[in-house]
Amino acid sequence: MESFEILSPGEKIKRIRKSLNLKQFQIVGEDVTRNLISAIENDKANLTPKVAKIVASNINQFCKENNIPFQVSEEYLLEDTVDQANIIADKYIEFIKLNEKNPNFDLSNTVKNIEDFFLKYNLPEKKVIIYELFGNILISIFDYYKGYTYYIKALENCSKISDICKEIEILSNLSYTCMKLNRYNEAIDYNQMALLHTNNLSTNLLFNFKFNNALAYKKLGKLESALTELTNLENIFKNIGEDDKFQLLTLKANCYKELKQYKSAIDLHTFLLSATNNNIERSLIIICNLLEIYLLLKDRKSTKKLLDKCSTYLSLYKQTEDSEYTCQIYREIANSYLLIEDIELARLYFDEAVKFGKKRKNERVLSDVLSSLFDIYNADSNTNDMDNLKNEVLELISLKIIGFDELIIFKLIDYYNNINDTESLRSITNFIIDEKSNF
Repeated sequence: MESFEILSPGEKIKRIRKSLNLKQFQIVGEDVTRNLISAIENDKANLTPKVAKIVASNINQFCKENNIPFQVSEEYLLEDTVDQANIIADKYIEFIKLNEKNPNFDLSNTVKNIEDFFLKYNLPEKKVIIYELFGNILISIFDYYKGYTYYIKALENCSKISDICKEIEILSNLSYTCMKLNRYNEAIDYNQMALLHTNNLSTNLLFNFKFNNALAYKKLGKLESALTELTNLENIFKNIGEDDKFQLLTLKANCYKELKQYKSAIDLHTFLLSATNNNIERSLIIICNLLEIYLLLKDRKSTKKLLDKCSTYLSLYKQTEDSEYTCQIYREIANSYLLIEDIELARLYFDEAVKFGKKRKNERVLSDVLSSLFDIYNADSNTNDMDNLKNEVLELISLKIIGFDELIIFKLIDYYNNINDTESLRSITNFIIDEKSNF
């Protein structure tokens, strides 16, 4: 992006005058004292509209008489540094919006230029817009940590401009991002902050903030609080849309499962499956929730029956896959094939879960799946696959998708230690040391 220069009114006059080789008296005539124009040029006096009009008129007349293709307006001369900074900030906003979906957009360079710009000019309203845009771009590429940072910056500046609607929008983004980062208590805090402005919330936003509270409670293991929140939602929203109803009842069934009320959970999931109208992904989500319960119950018969039922869904799903649920769907399918001891299909779907988990940077799913793959390779004494798994894990660490302290790291170290493969052990430890030093 092009660089911009901000000049005071006096600096603009001085620069234009010198570029035209004019003396001070030539641009003000007898209407303004030389002392005053000198003070203006040196930023020791303010430029008034009257003087700006005289200066612009004299410069334009000189250029016209000498056939110089240049004209200046009094409005341009009167623009102070704050006016210019706002114009430049608007150009930055336009540039970011134009490029936000461009895969080749150099975000890091743009961020640096704008951060340097904001160090000089404090424009809270523009900061809110730009920082939220940065957050949106980073979330779209699943960089939740950096996205969170810019949403926080946007929220901090929101308090300076008293824009409740924009504050609610940013709180919604922060709540979503915190859920992705497993910061559930923080997500609840942002939800509650938004709910203080109930009168400013649309029906959709009110539902979302209350639902996200329930989801956060469930993630924290506060199941009774989650169910209370869900019951309140059902009482408040009698005629919610199909999508919202699906989310609400699915979360309710999952709370029953966590409370070991398996029959209630199965009944509710079964009802949802019968009510789903040809939505492949939604059907697979329900099936996976049921399979998770059957896994807990070690119910091989029901698992086999349900896996047979979902085979058609899976073949169709491969044509439309790649949502935030894809890696989780494949993980649960793989776990179910493990239960019925179909190792080949289990491996196939674990591999798919890794592929989509990596793309979505889903650390939690990747941690579970990599550990399961390790157990499969270890049981088969499959050294080649174990070496490939090791390299996959180290790559994921290098990409900062999983952390240094994941269980899979310790499993790999223990494995190579047991088979006396000191070379592989050294490669793991040296890699982690190098990555830690560069972290």
